Amino acid sequence: MLELRQVGKRFGNTEVLSEVNFRLGPGEIATLTGPSGCGKTTVLRLISGLEMLSQGEIHMEGRLVSCPQWGVPPHRRHIGCVFQEPRLWPHLTVRGNIEFALSGWTRNERLARLEKVAQWTGLTALLDRHPCGLSGGEARRVALARALAPRRRLVLMDEPLTNLDAASAQSLLDAVLQAWREEQFALLYVTHDPAEMQSLDARILTI
Repeated sequence: MLELRQVGKRFGNTEVLSEVNFRLGPGEIATLTGPSGCGKTTVLRLISGLEMLSQGEIHMEGRLVSCPQWGVPPHRRHIGCVFQEPRLWPHLTVRGNIEFALSGWTRNERLARLEKVAQWTGLTALLDRHPCGLSGGEARRVALARALAPRRRLVLMDEPLTNLDAASAQSLLDAVLQAWREEQFALLYVTHDPAEMQSLDARILTI
């Protein structure tokens, strides 16, 4: 599903990453960990196409998507992304934010998919609220639902439980695992929390 070959990234004269190599199989979960500032978020930004490589190659499903000075645009990589901040559209309801990821689907397909992801994430009763009326944990669940809605085969998550209370964090992690069990997407999950890594029970990649 995903392969990084000798991946490196420089910002000016500063080398952030060097010779990063790993593979992620279809339906596999892997956690990416390491100390603060080691480049975990940069790895996700390189995979998603938000940053250009300084060296190496990134392949998805056997197809080259990134090399130095060239890359497939982010919207054509068909990756689901959940970042530390929810980044919701403030003028759209919860329903609208999720359906934004389903452009091109028929109305019946959108309704069925919305019902499914709202069930996973516990958002069924909140679909008509706007982001300003959501708690931090609820907003994170909307971001998760939006990432999962288009049935991506690869999902990237960058410390999605940061600054959540224990109950909200566990609820969100349970939603991630329920969705993964049903759809078996490949998941690369950035965290430095040993408890999260234990709950995911996945291969651990360390920078």
